[in-house]
Amino acid sequence: MQVTIKYPKWHETLDQSKTLTLEYPGQGKRHAAILEELFALCGNHPENSLPNWAGYKMRSMSVGDFVSLDGFWYQVAGCGFIKVSRTRVKKIMNMPKYDTWADKALR
Repeated sequence: MQVTIKYPKWHETLDQSKTLTLEYPGQGKRHAAILEELFALCGNHPENSLPNWAGYKMRSMSVGDFVSLDGFWYQVAGCGFIKVSRTRVKKIMNMPKYDTWADKALR
C-alpha cells in the first residue's frame, strides 16, 4: 500500500511544505491501526522508527500533518487522527508559513 505523508509549511520547523511517499505493508489492516503504526514509525518512537528515518531528513509526524491511505486523508490530531477532505489538505498545504502571516497580521 502506498502511503503519503504531508508536512504543512506553516509548522514552525519548516520553510516549505514537504511530502513523503512510501510503501507500507498494511493490506488487510484497519486504517486506525495503520495510522497509529505510522505515527510510531515516523520518528515518534526512535526504537521503532522506519529504517533510515534520519535519511529522509524529515521531522517526526506531528499534530496538523496529513496522511493518505487508500485515497482517504487523515490529519494528526491532539489525540489520534481525524478524517479530512482533500480540499482541506490542499487549503492548508497552500497556506503561508505561520510566522509570515502572523507577522503581517500584527502590523
